[in-house]
Amino acid sequence: MLMALSTVLVAARAITAPTQTYGVSLLVEGLTGDRSSTIALGIGIIVGGLAISFVADVVGWPLQDTAQERMAGRVHADLLDVTTGIPGLTHHERPDIADRLELVRERAWRMGVGAEVLLWAFGTIANTVTVLGLLGSVHPLLLLLPLLGATRIWSAYVSSTRQHKAWEDSLPQERLVDRLIEVAKDARTGLELRVFGLGRVLLDRIFSLQTARFRRRVEAARWGGKVDGCCCWRRRWIR
Repeated sequence: MLMALSTVLVAARAITAPTQTYGVSLLVEGLTGDRSSTIALGIGIIVGGLAISFVADVVGWPLQDTAQERMAGRVHADLLDVTTGIPGLTHHERPDIADRLELVRERAWRMGVGAEVLLWAFGTIANTVTVLGLLGSVHPLLLLLPLLGATRIWSAYVSSTRQHKAWEDSLPQERLVDRLIEVAKDARTGLELRVFGLGRVLLDRIFSLQTARFRRRVEAARWGGKVDGCCCWRRRWIR
């Protein structure tokens, strides 16, 4: 029920902006042509859009937050059942399985906000359909304008894929860093660290692992930025 109401409100919020633009065009057209009916229609569309946006914001955000919290709680509960119910010690002894479990734990919040992502996608589709309808009403050739943004969508996909791969590849260093930090903080190993002078060794090792981990992720982010920059430059050159 909450998701259904949130979906309706998100769709209403998404179509108000382009619809209000259409209302402004009607208002300008009516003022220039001295047509009172067109002026009244334009004002009615603008005011109605503002009213719908206000109601959607006041009612929609609390509903979305509630639905998101419930879904996040359900996802976290399922993840706990899965990770704690694995038989045997294989997931502790095999690094590849441990890396995947660590990735699931770190990205659990993304699964929890899946409701928000779905609502955002639905709102984007509703907004796109409305904009395309308005463009087609002006001239059919204007429907080709969104194709200019296809390269930007492709670059965003390639960049996110590269960064996700870098995140996965750096998971072994991240798990080792977490383990070394636990050893450094644990009172049971404090005596050995002081007697053998391993404190500086641990700090240097943690620093080197962190540097390697962040270097890999930064390089992926830079590569994605270069791809986005090339796509943006090409789009401006076409214009």
